[in-house]
Amino acid sequence: MRPVTCAGRPRRPRRAGRWSSLSTLCCARRTATTAGRTGQYSRLQHVENLHTLAPLLAASDERQRTVLRLRQGQELTQTEIGAHLGVSQMHVSRILKRTLAVLRAGMLD
Repeated sequence: MRPVTCAGRPRRPRRAGRWSSLSTLCCARRTATTAGRTGQYSRLQHVENLHTLAPLLAASDERQRTVLRLRQGQELTQTEIGAHLGVSQMHVSRILKRTLAVLRAGMLD
């Protein structure tokens, strides 16, 4: 059986010390802060995460939001996203890396 995120989707592999997706970061943050707690507190933490992310996403440019939406929302591969946007897979990887780093830093502050 494959490990799953709190959203029920398969967890993407991560390298040492790096989160591979924003949902993994949110789940890990929530798990770490709500250990032993359930129910309403967990739902409130989820809402807090969404409110923290909203201004960070609004501050990112349209291309970054599009790449995130295609990768996280529609679960397209980097190659598929590159074909959709007319850029290379490597460029998509760089966009994702920079965007996730900014969002990660904002979530942890």
